[in-house]
Amino acid sequence: MATPTATVRDNILHDFVNYDYNLQLWSVTKKSFNKIAQGSIGVGGEDNILTSGELLISNGGFSTSDNRSPSFGVDFGIDNLEIESLVGNKGPGARGTDALSLKFDIIEPYTVTLLNRLSDVAQRSDIGQDFKTLIYCLKIQFFGYDSMGKIAKIDATKYIPFTLLNIQFTITNKGAVYQCQGIPAQNLVMSFLDNTIPAHVELLANDVKGIFGGTITGASTGSGANPRSDTTTPATTSNSTTTPKDLAAFLNTNEQFKKDKGKLQDIPNQYAFEFVPELGNAKTFDPAKANANSRPMASPKGSTGAQNAQAGRSGQIEQDTQNGTWKIQAGTRVTDFINKVMEQTDYMKNQVKAAADKSQPIKAWKIIPKMEILGYDTKTNFYARKTTYSVVTYDHYGEDHPNLGQAPVSASSVVKKYEYIYTGNNRDVIKANLEFKMAFFETRNGTAPAYTDPDQTNVAPATISDGNVTDNRIQSKPGILVTNGLANMQNSGDTTGDEKSIVIAGAVSKLLDNAGDMITLDLEIVGDPDWIQQDNVLYSTNVDSSSKTLSNGTINFQNSTTCFYFTFKTPVDKDYDKITGMFNLSDATTSNFSGYYQVINVTSSFRKGRFTQKLNNFRVRIQDAKDTTEKQTVQDGGTTTKAKPSVSTP
Repeated sequence: MATPTATVRDNILHDFVNYDYNLQLWSVTKKSFNKIAQGSIGVGGEDNILTSGELLISNGGFSTSDNRSPSFGVDFGIDNLEIESLVGNKGPGARGTDALSLKFDIIEPYTVTLLNRLSDVAQRSDIGQDFKTLIYCLKIQFFGYDSMGKIAKIDATKYIPFTLLNIQFTITNKGAVYQCQGIPAQNLVMSFLDNTIPAHVELLANDVKGIFGGTITGASTGSGANPRSDTTTPATTSNSTTTPKDLAAFLNTNEQFKKDKGKLQDIPNQYAFEFVPELGNAKTFDPAKANANSRPMASPKGSTGAQNAQAGRSGQIEQDTQNGTWKIQAGTRVTDFINKVMEQTDYMKNQVKAAADKSQPIKAWKIIPKMEILGYDTKTNFYARKTTYSVVTYDHYGEDHPNLGQAPVSASSVVKKYEYIYTGNNRDVIKANLEFKMAFFETRNGTAPAYTDPDQTNVAPATISDGNVTDNRIQSKPGILVTNGLANMQNSGDTTGDEKSIVIAGAVSKLLDNAGDMITLDLEIVGDPDWIQQDNVLYSTNVDSSSKTLSNGTINFQNSTTCFYFTFKTPVDKDYDKITGMFNLSDATTSNFSGYYQVINVTSSFRKGRFTQKLNNFRVRIQDAKDTTEKQTVQDGGTTTKAKPSVSTP
């Protein structure tokens, strides 16, 4: 994937003397919601999610074209909205995915009727009979005022389809306040509902799509699971109830069993996997080493089943590199298994070099959830779902691993610029908190002294040769502590495999789960609609991977590192001018801590008419020295523009 391009856009709200926002709550039909997973909603067509939906609550009035729900003929209010997005594909809890959650208050004056009204909406819906099964959509509109007080609608409307997780309410003499929590309905894929492998299973295939039964997106591979060609189908053994071809087949068989035998549900849930070609076709082991031994699913019955269940509670993943078998225990997250398989592919191992490649980023992956509603199941009192795990490529820029890509973040992929204290140009930053958390030592796996690489790759281990001669991290570089036996995520660290596996296992653990060794920066800024996530929750994979900023200004977090440029100055010799009494900035120099920062979390808050955001970030390790000098501007290699708002008279 080519380096993404970006436009460093000013906050579009700065073009108005004043601005306001309007929050609306809609109910969404099954047909409209399923357009997300089907790829039918893109930039410019966001309002298609509301087709045939009902407007339930609107803070600031509504248009005559809005389909006002007959169940909500009185005024409610929405306040204290907080939207939290995990967007960095890095850091504690990331595990190769994005996530979003939201909470808000609904205010009902004088009475308590909200739940009854929502139940009425559910009775008319095509999803279910219980209001807990409704799919909602939060619509956020912005309005600006010019110097003459004229109002205009700003082209920055955001849509977040979600499902409610919890409602708590209190009743006072003024009415009721309902405290609501929800997540995007797409993110249900990542919850315990769908993201757990229910029993021990063993799989064998020589490429990624064969292990998961996945399809290749963007290629003519047909539909449904791909047949394996690496080995013959094994015989069913006495302790197995089925011999799954792949993970999708195993999960779908289990769902059908719950319907036919367990009578636990009326509509089986469905599972599918899809990969871009370079990931789906990646090899996980040498087929010549594989044998055709049976790969039974562990019995769920009797004392043997109890032992298997006990052994599998940790959700352990194990790969037998001699025959290519993957052993996955009950309770394992599907996403963790995807991460582990991808880690061991030739797609990753082929990036390991004796010296760092300073022209390429570390090429990894990202998991994007998709969910379609199949229908309402009267036995589960919830809707049946088709869950699709879509896996795309993701480029990590600015990483400093000595045997992998070390391409620095370029200005052409930076989406915002913030100038803080003593620059005279601060319009965005309300508060800034910078923490120095650089580790003095970094631990990496090393190869055991008596170990002989069976593949004879002769690649220099990452723990021996650093090779990172252009590291521009502030003040210090950590010492390298070489050790053996460090486990990776999900109890599955490769500590005795070939050297490339050890290098990749350590790198992936640091990419996806690293919590330390960072210069962190927390910013509170004037709210900017561009930071409100749309790709994962509304567009799904229907985005332009070549651009970090979509045509409507929304930031694309999907395919590569997302950064902004942050700078501030520090006076050195003088402070206040003795004559003018003004602060003297003539000797101020740009701080060494200026530079590119990668965004990990974005929290957007809408409270009592005030829109602010908090950005949690860390300083990218590898960036050119000029990025911290006074002359550096983000225009080098990129484009800086003042946002030109698209407005219309409401």
